[in-house]
Amino acid sequence: MKRILLFFLIFTTALLIFTCLVWFFAIPDSLIKDTAEGVLSTPQLEVSAEGITKGLPFTVYADTLNFKIKGVNALKITGIRLRLNLFYLFKGQTAFSITGALGKGSVKGDFRFPEDGYIEVTNMDIEEIPYLSSLGLKGNGVLWGRLDIGTDVSQVRFKISKAHIEGLLPAMPLSLSVFQNIQGAFSITNDIVRLNSIALEGDKGYARLKGNISLRGKASGGFMNLTLELMPIESKLEPFEAELIKRYMVSPGYYAILIEGPL
Repeated sequence: MKRILLFFLIFTTALLIFTCLVWFFAIPDSLIKDTAEGVLSTPQLEVSAEGITKGLPFTVYADTLNFKIKGVNALKITGIRLRLNLFYLFKGQTAFSITGALGKGSVKGDFRFPEDGYIEVTNMDIEEIPYLSSLGLKGNGVLWGRLDIGTDVSQVRFKISKAHIEGLLPAMPLSLSVFQNIQGAFSITNDIVRLNSIALEGDKGYARLKGNISLRGKASGGFMNLTLELMPIESKLEPFEAELIKRYMVSPGYYAILIEGPL
């Protein structure tokens, strides 16, 4: 019995040493960089990693992960720490946990490919999202968000509090600056984004956005089929705001705007 135990300890130690040697000397940093960029990138999303180094126990560090949507800077995560789960590697699966920073906020997640995973963002100021400026939007607000990744369907939930966003969404007659709290959820199935409900609330009333977005409609550029519902406190609207929305009235106090067209 003692010999079996001794053999097991020697074998386990040798395997661990061998695995560490392979990790540090047989797997170059460039391979990790190329693999990470390839796994995360899509035809619409380009991901690049900078400053990748290896550490123990089977941990990868990166200075930054840069995300671009159709060539436009979208997001940058810094101070990244990614730890591989060896148990799943021996099962032929890829599993890892990740932490990092988004400006003054934080990001964490767990992934197990090809099955599931999640990533959660906390206390991030939306001014740290450069992609918003390409949409004609700017401002600030505290963001919490979570993406749950499934084999067939992925779910996104988010909340923006203390928001002050300047700019207009397509076909929206009122500036986003009238809404101080924004929250909602949507799902992603293949190339379809289904907005279950995105609620916008402010001193001048309430709005809700729902519908579908096809990421491959209209010659693969994407197509929206959305409805924006407005329920304003009309006594608080400026005269020009009331004039802008009156054409969309369905009933007193309720307005509906169809948003259809390419992304």
